[in-house]
Amino acid sequence: MLETVLCRTFVDEPTNRCIDDFFECVERLPDAAIDNPDKARAFAYLATKRNPHHSVGVAAKAGVWDLDHAAFDGVRDFLRGL
Repeated sequence: MLETVLCRTFVDEPTNRCIDDFFECVERLPDAAIDNPDKARAFAYLATKRNPHHSVGVAAKAGVWDLDHAAFDGVRDFLRGL
């Protein structure tokens, strides 16, 4: 899933720890569930950015994601192999 790769791009950022704390808090709530954690993490990360947008594609066009990150190496290799 694209969001899985996107989440790898910010794993070393301080913001990621805040997102971890948020998810740990939500998991303790009896009536809350996170069905798709990578998608939810990506959206949580977007919420920390100036002028957040709910679309990962629009965020990519705005330069939010580090598309040169090593997390995309496998994707690049796959696309080059086509």
